[in-house]
Amino acid sequence: WGMKISAIAYAIDKYDNNKNGKLTDYNNYAIGFVKNNYNDVLYDSSISWDPNIYKSYDNNKVLYTGRYGSHYQKDLTVVLLEENGKRYKIQSTNPVSNGSIVTVDGVIKYDWNASVGYIDKSNVVVLNSASVPVLEPELEHEPISMVDDMSLDGSLLRMSGIGLIRNYNFTDKDKISQKLHIFDLRDDSEVMTVDCDIIDSDGYSINDGFDYKWAGFSCDIDLSELEISSYIFRLETTYDDKTTFTTLLKSYNDELSLLGSQDDERGYAVKLNDFYGYRVEADVNDMLLDYAEISKPSERSSMITLDEVSYEEEDGKIYAVFEGLGMIYYLNYDIDQKMHQLYLVSDERVIPVETSSHACPFDYQSFYNSSYKMNNICYTAKADLSELEGTYKMMLEVENGGYRDLAEITNAYEYQHNVYDSDDLKTGFINDAIRYRLLFEVEHITQ
Repeated sequence: WGMKISAIAYAIDKYDNNKNGKLTDYNNYAIGFVKNNYNDVLYDSSISWDPNIYKSYDNNKVLYTGRYGSHYQKDLTVVLLEENGKRYKIQSTNPVSNGSIVTVDGVIKYDWNASVGYIDKSNVVVLNSASVPVLEPELEHEPISMVDDMSLDGSLLRMSGIGLIRNYNFTDKDKISQKLHIFDLRDDSEVMTVDCDIIDSDGYSINDGFDYKWAGFSCDIDLSELEISSYIFRLETTYDDKTTFTTLLKSYNDELSLLGSQDDERGYAVKLNDFYGYRVEADVNDMLLDYAEISKPSERSSMITLDEVSYEEEDGKIYAVFEGLGMIYYLNYDIDQKMHQLYLVSDERVIPVETSSHACPFDYQSFYNSSYKMNNICYTAKADLSELEGTYKMMLEVENGGYRDLAEITNAYEYQHNVYDSDDLKTGFINDAIRYRLLFEVEHITQ
């Protein structure tokens, strides 16, 4: 096919010049033959084929491949537009729109400027002597941020870490700005901005040849100025007033997995949420629960579930029965003792629910292939609905061997739990916007 196309192009070029012996397009474009894109034996993995055509010169996001079927494109030839690093920029055989190939049927508009791709030079044989423009690869400026130290003293949170933009030398302190933006998890609204100090990064390097001496930041945040809620942090890094990136702050420092404190009016908890990639979160509470005494053998979030909800009538009262499991990781649960306590928490009060710990009907240790004993990680809690009215967070306390955790019951997968529905009493469950918290609702209906 490549030879046929070349012959057709040659004939058109001659015709366009009235066959006067001159050629307008001849050797004006570099033409390449794509190797290894034909497998003569269908699905024979020993034969190299199917080279990738990428979206850009410097990453591995594939636009499409050189194969469209078992025997397609045996002699695929492409126009080589530019040489960019280890790849050629080529005119795409397929139309491209918004960074993706267009695959709909019918007559399609072909945008010459947008319909390009990139192929490794090792997969191409140049067929003619036309030159390929060589472009120096543009340096991509991408942000990197992390928190490497935090402390919590009363309501004062001190946070420090790294905030840089790749491929800039962070050697002039006056060209760098760092701001901390605080967002409420209830609606992702920004509630506070804090100017950070620029500090020495203490030799931080990503081995790319650039100097990130002043990529360090340090911020002081007074959590008492925030409303009772849960918060995340985003760092805005600006270089030379011309390039700005804002990144979600995360940390991989095990020692920062959970910090707790309180002042005269409120309680504060700062933690790393591994469900969301170890992002840093701060909870401002009204001291109804004690977060200061939480301790665990690792930063890993405890396994807390609510698996079943049922309802019982006893002595003229309706009880909600909650069953699930709660386990701090890397501890043994083979001793028959009470380790769980369920709390229902509203804005005004904390209600301890009658809770028992017991052996599980399922062998979780074998299921998780764990070396730790997991016999008694299950709990049952029984709540008198006559004492409840309104909406409650569900918090499970787990204590074992001197370790303690107090964790929200969440519902990331939006399981449906049983509700109670009568003429005078209704219950319900809400998947809250904050960390998929499971909220329990109780409504008494007056006739």
